[in-house]
Amino acid sequence: MASTITEQLATSMGAPLDRLVAFEPTTFPVLSVYLNTQPDQHGRAPDAALYLHREFKSLVRTWVPSSPERHSFDRDAERIVSYATDKIDRAANGVAIFACFAEQEFFEAIQLTTPVRDNRVYSYNQPHLYQLSRLDEQYPRYAAVLTDTNTARIFVFGLGHVIDAEEVKGKKVHRVKVGGWSQARYQRRVGNAHQEHSKEVIERLAQIVREDQVSHIILAGDSVVIPLLQEQLPQEMVPMVEVMKLDIHASEQDVLTETLAKLQEQEAKTAGEKVDKLMQQYPAVVDWP
Repeated sequence: MASTITEQLATSMGAPLDRLVAFEPTTFPVLSVYLNTQPDQHGRAPDAALYLHREFKSLVRTWVPSSPERHSFDRDAERIVSYATDKIDRAANGVAIFACFAEQEFFEAIQLTTPVRDNRVYSYNQPHLYQLSRLDEQYPRYAAVLTDTNTARIFVFGLGHVIDAEEVKGKKVHRVKVGGWSQARYQRRVGNAHQEHSKEVIERLAQIVREDQVSHIILAGDSVVIPLLQEQLPQEMVPMVEVMKLDIHASEQDVLTETLAKLQEQEAKTAGEKVDKLMQQYPAVVDWP
């Protein structure tokens, strides 16, 4: 399989997960390493190499010296320690590394702004992906739209950081003085401007969803324009949408923090509903005394 050695922060888990899921089981050890690289309160990064040397020293006894499996393991251990020592971006809070030298020197490294909960080293016949899948669920790629009746700010977030941000501006409608439009004509013009603005925002949002493979959408802002945006949504985008209250002038970091919390709250609720449904489908068959 092809190898991907990453020295930049990942913005999506989709492509790496696809490659890793496609890895066929092998008779050689496949190492899966998860590292928490968050700095401590003094700004010092943890000593990943020390942890890895300790874990690999314990694992190495699994294979007979000079065996093909041991050779593959030794090369992988060397490559992983080297990568963890020299290649991790200071901005990364977590790293996932997968390696199997015997399988075409396979090596996949993913640097993350999101933290990895615990350091872990696994050896199995294919990549261990549970933690990576959980991070993908907890930090999905999504779009957030903050809008009033004239201006919309559209953000794309992925793996806990900003991927892109832009503005969509509509036409302002100014009230003319006496001798100009009647009130009814003015209100129609305002309504048409709001409708046109909503249409432009949703058209741009739909393009972003297609191009950036967005899986969730947060709409927030003016109570007048939110219903207009919802009316313009293509049918396939409706299930992606959550609506929340958020200051239209919120900072980029506040938008990320608030919208991510909203998505994670919804994800936890959905997971709980799935468990409840399973429990109802498979009731306990044992009567406890």
